[in-house]
Amino acid sequence: MLTGRLQQSPHAEQPDAALTLRLAGLSRREQDVARLVLDGLPTREIANRLFISERTVETHLANIFDKFDVHSRSELVDSLLNRKPLQLSGGQQQRVA
Repeated sequence: MLTGRLQQSPHAEQPDAALTLRLAGLSRREQDVARLVLDGLPTREIANRLFISERTVETHLANIFDKFDVHSRSELVDSLLNRKPLQLSGGQQQRVA
């Protein structure tokens, strides 16, 4: 039975505290999209897994890019996986050990 919930990803099974902290400024759905981007999924597959349109995925990605001050998926992945300070929108800096 389909429930409209996110299918489990490897990131959901073993939550990384640093990644969780980095994603904390995102909405729940933006977090879902970001985790699937980390899994290397294309827009169409993200949309299928989340039961949303491809355009909605693109909107979430645009919002995520703005919040992390990045311009591409590769920059987003780099920001999420590296232990360097993030420059969040609004000029705030978040340091993750």
